[in-house]
Amino acid sequence: MSHGDLSSGILNSIKLIAGDIDNVEAMQLYPGGDPKDLVNKIEQDIKSNIETQIIIFTDLKGGSVHNAMISLCVHENVNIISGFNLGMVLDTVLSSETDQVKELTERAVDIGRNNIELFNKRVIEKLLEEGGE
Repeated sequence: MSHGDLSSGILNSIKLIAGDIDNVEAMQLYPGGDPKDLVNKIEQDIKSNIETQIIIFTDLKGGSVHNAMISLCVHENVNIISGFNLGMVLDTVLSSETDQVKELTERAVDIGRNNIELFNKRVIEKLLEEGGE
């Protein structure tokens, strides 16, 4: 779930790495669009799949998409993770058949936090001095 095509790009990257996947959809909000329309569409899916745990990734905590999706947390089977990146979503998709939702969501947040790192000449030189990669 993203502003513009970010979610579609992430999904295309996942398909490139992992092949076709089921039960994953990218949704976008474009200029002039109403996030409530996205909520209404997802709410229909939630109600028709009440026994299925749903994980929704949003691009920006506090953004209009995220704020609209939060309203779906009234349902027991909905989990929202904000600030997604490729690593988070890829791991969740690849592990969704074997892991429980609580594990998936906690690991996704950890991956998101741990995969953000600064690299520059000074950092690389320090890593090389320490024998790192």
